Amino acid sequence: MSIPEHLKIIETLKSMIRSQELQAGSILPSESYLCQHFHLDPKSLHQGLLTLVDEGYIYNIPGKGYFVHEPRIDVYELVFNEMNLNGINDTDSQIIGVDIIRSTPDIQSHLKTPDEQRVIKIQRLLRQKGSPIALDVKYIPYHRGLPIIEQEIRYATFPKMVAIHGSLSAIKRKLSIRAIPASTSILKHLDLPMGMPILSVEQTLMDESDKVIGWGTVYMAGHEAHLDAVSSFR
Repeated sequence: MSIPEHLKIIETLKSMIRSQELQAGSILPSESYLCQHFHLDPKSLHQGLLTLVDEGYIYNIPGKGYFVHEPRIDVYELVFNEMNLNGINDTDSQIIGVDIIRSTPDIQSHLKTPDEQRVIKIQRLLRQKGSPIALDVKYIPYHRGLPIIEQEIRYATFPKMVAIHGSLSAIKRKLSIRAIPASTSILKHLDLPMGMPILSVEQTLMDESDKVIGWGTVYMAGHEAHLDAVSSFR
């Protein structure tokens, strides 16, 4: 699957802004120049520029053009990787279930799938130093004829699971992080006592048209869990 045209200019301009090659307050080159330089049609260029506006990198003054925003100091970058939890790279994965199931109302509300569509449910137990640290549960819309290869998904991050049959560069991800009381099933998998809180990291994956292509949650043992973020230029 080829990279959507408007993504080409998005990543290039982001890099130029972050490196301050394009400085805060400076005006972007004209749209005609950008179309010619990036080999884009006006529609694709406009889509890319609007994405940069939505993400806070640039702003538009009608009749004058697009300008680079001042950097925000309240924006942090959070790196989340299921196979590198707590900053430890040595994570082992045990698949405890890969099933094609009927969709429940809760799954349908997250995946935006019709009632009759089945979904793939993937469950993995993640371990570090031999001890369980997280239960990973993912849901992906099932399409007839789609092969399910357990070896491919055993050590894959969620975007890579979905991208096995698509383009990783065309995936967007939303995270929702909260502390929650654990169910009996989760406590059993993680070998935790009753009453132990857990950290829930819910992920929603979307394609370039904002269609939901995956939904899941990583349940991390509360006494082990932590997430770190750093401020960035943007």
